[in-house]
Amino acid sequence: MASLGGLGIVHSNLFAADQSSVVCFVESRRIPILSAPTFRAPSDRIHSLDDFESCPYVLVTQSGSASSHLLGKRSPRSN
Repeated sequence: MASLGGLGIVHSNLFAADQSSVVCFVESRRIPILSAPTFRAPSDRIHSLDDFESCPYVLVTQSGSASSHLLGKRSPRSN
């Protein structure tokens, strides 16, 4: 629920290391909200940061269009 923007509660009865793991897990699965997303197909190459067109993410879909099935996202920091 927290990864979708809701309120998440980490129980205090967990060890500090476990609490940290829970928070890291949720924060790593944030869903980006983009006003003008850039779409690419899996076969497309990203040659430079200019390919992101000022978006924080490029969304990868089956056909490279908004109406296609979402496969994942890539950021400039993605490996």
